[in-house]
Amino acid sequence: FTIGGALNIMTRDVPDRLSYSVDLAGGLRDTYKAHIWAGQRWNRFGLLVEGAHLQSSGFKDLDGGGPTGFSRSELMSKGELRLDRSVLELKLGYATEHSNETYLGLAFGDFEQEPYRRYSSSNQGDMSWNRTQAELRWNIRPSSKGRIHTVAYHHWLDRSWTKLNGFRDGTSLHQLLSSEELSGQAEVYMAILRGEEDSATTGQYLQIGTN
Repeated sequence: FTIGGALNIMTRDVPDRLSYSVDLAGGLRDTYKAHIWAGQRWNRFGLLVEGAHLQSSGFKDLDGGGPTGFSRSELMSKGELRLDRSVLELKLGYATEHSNETYLGLAFGDFEQEPYRRYSSSNQGDMSWNRTQAELRWNIRPSSKGRIHTVAYHHWLDRSWTKLNGFRDGTSLHQLLSSEELSGQAEVYMAILRGEEDSATTGQYLQIGTN
């Protein structure tokens, strides 16, 4: 994932002999990691399987309680067939993530007191995505001075992010959170964001949308 740049991620090659690795770790806030891969080659055919999982309950504190963490998993398999002057490779992959995350920030004063706080109005923040990939590669060397590399691929991604989009009457969340001093109706809207007051009019309703 890059903005204004390029990043080329190379997956693991199929090993020439039986190879495998297991990497397990744990930490604070229910953080767990598991990364396992194994591969082997039989004459012309080789196979690699790799999987990773990472999860955490999150480091932010949601007013009223609730999850602020994430869980992400990814699986990849790769089969390779070596011929006389060419190599045929098929790679299949699947990845998924579920994150209780939000775009909503904090007002300056609240940030100075509790930088890891989250307002209760962001308690429905939920980002989920699923991704599949299929990739067929063909490398051929017609001569010692030439090589032809052909790739056919398909990637599919589905993402849904349920989150707080704002107030029904269009009151700016950005202006509320960036104002150093609040008065009048602005204080009421901030109290609703914090969960200290309920909406009294339809214009004060919180709008939850799925992007």
